[in-house]
Amino acid sequence: MENYESNFNTLFDKKEKVSPYYFGSNPAWLGNEVSDELLYIRSGVNDETGDFKKFTDPGDIRIYTVSVTGKKLMDSSQIFRGSFSFQRTENNNWQWLFTRDYSSGSPFLIGDSTTGDSRYNGIKMNAEYVARVYDKFNLGFSLKYYIDDGLKLAHPRPTSKDREINFSSGLAYHLNNNLSIGLQASVYDNVENINYSQDIGAILSEILLIKFRGFDFPNVFSMTTETRYSYNNGYKAGFNFLFEKSSFLTLTAFAITGFDKINIKDGGDNPISEGLWKNNFFNSGVVSLFKIDNSTFLSLLYALDLSNNWSEFPDYNVLYSKNWFSKHSLISGIEYSFNNQLTAGLEAGVKYSKNNFNDYYSNIFANNRALIYLLNLGLKFEWSNKLSSFVSAGINSNKTSNNNLNYTNQSNYFLDYRIKDLYFYQTNFNNYIFNLITAYSPGFGGEFLINVNYSNSILVNATHFPGMNRSNSSITLEYKVAAY
Repeated sequence: MENYESNFNTLFDKKEKVSPYYFGSNPAWLGNEVSDELLYIRSGVNDETGDFKKFTDPGDIRIYTVSVTGKKLMDSSQIFRGSFSFQRTENNNWQWLFTRDYSSGSPFLIGDSTTGDSRYNGIKMNAEYVARVYDKFNLGFSLKYYIDDGLKLAHPRPTSKDREINFSSGLAYHLNNNLSIGLQASVYDNVENINYSQDIGAILSEILLIKFRGFDFPNVFSMTTETRYSYNNGYKAGFNFLFEKSSFLTLTAFAITGFDKINIKDGGDNPISEGLWKNNFFNSGVVSLFKIDNSTFLSLLYALDLSNNWSEFPDYNVLYSKNWFSKHSLISGIEYSFNNQLTAGLEAGVKYSKNNFNDYYSNIFANNRALIYLLNLGLKFEWSNKLSSFVSAGINSNKTSNNNLNYTNQSNYFLDYRIKDLYFYQTNFNNYIFNLITAYSPGFGGEFLINVNYSNSILVNATHFPGMNRSNSSITLEYKVAAY
C-alpha cells in the first residue's frame, strides 16, 4: 500500500513523501518516488454533484480514468518513470458555459443560452527522467502532454480542441549526507479552440451567444458562427531544501514564484483580441517528520499561497478587474503503532484565507475571510502479509467573516445567476470526509487495491444556499504486477 492516497496531509502515506519530489514537484528528486518497479494499471470514476456550487460549476461532474504507470531503474544513476491514460470528463447540467478551464480565474468565459451536458475525451502522457551527473548533482526532467476534444450535447452543439504541454526541469545538489538543495523551473503552453457553427437542429429556435468579461454585462447576440482561441501559458521557478538526520528527522521546504497568462481572441481567419488575463503567484511551504521512536511519529506542515490577477482589454489599455488572494495553512499530526498489525493517526490544523474581488467592468466589489478547521482520524490494519486496510474519517469546518459584497444597477445576469459565484465564498459549511483502502496480494500474479473516497459539504446557517449540499465520491481499482 505504499503508493495509496489518503485524505491526510502529513501522516500515513505522506510520511514517505517528505521530499522535494512530492512537496515542491522537483523532478531531480525522482529517486524519492515511492512506487516499486512494477506496472500499475488503474481504473477509476469520480462523481461530484449537488446544488451548493458556484453558478459557473456544472451541476454534476463525472470523470472516468484508465491509466498505466511504470518506473524503471535503468542503472545505478538513472531512473525513468512514465504513464499513459485515457480520461473522459462529463460536465452535466451545465448552464450556458462551454469554457473548459472555467475555474482558472479568468473572467473571459464563453457560452450560449442553453443548459445541457458536455463531454471531453482526452489522452494524457507523462514522462520523467533523472540522472546522477558528477558526484553530487542530480538532473531531472518532466514532460506532460494532454489533448482532448469537447462537445456540448445540446444545440447549437459547439465543439472544442484542447492541447496542453508542460515541461519541468530540476537540479539537486547533495552538500553532504544530511543536506540537499535544489533549483527548478517549469514552463507550460495550453491552447483551447472553441467553435460555434450553425446547427441544423437549432434553426427553428433562437440561440444567443454569451461572452463574459466580468461577473455582469456580458456581450449577448444571436448566434451564427464564432471561433474562440484561448492561448494559456505560464512559467514558474523556485528552490528546494531537504534535511535528513538519520531516521530521527526529515524536513523539506520549497518556494516557487511564477505567472499564468491567458490571451483571448475571437473570430475566424482573422481573430481579434477579446482580452488578456494574468495571474502572478507565490507558493511556499515547509513540512517536517519527527521519529520519536519506532512506534511514534510527529508531523508539522506550514504552507503559504499568494496570488494576484488582473484582466484588461489590451487594445485600449482598459483595466477590467484586479483580485488578490492569500492562504495560510498550519497542520500537525501524530501517528502511533500499537503493534505490527494496528497503527492509528490523528491530524489537526487550521487554514486562513482572504479573498478580494474588484470587478471594475461590472462595478462589483467583494471580499471575505475564511477559517477552516480540520480534523482527521485514521487507522491502518495489517490483517496478514497478504491483506491490509486503511480507513479514515475527517471534518473540515469552513467559517467565513468580514463578508462584503457591493454592487449597483446590475442586470439579471448577475442578480439571478453570477452572484452565486461570490456568495459561494461567503458561506459557512462543514465538509465530512471518508476514505477506505484495501490491498490484497494473493502471493502470485501481483497485488490488487481498491480505494473509496466520499465527502459531503453540508451548509451551516446558510442564507444564500438554503437546504443545499455538495458531495464527491470516487472509487479506484488498481492492479500492480512485475511485468518487466
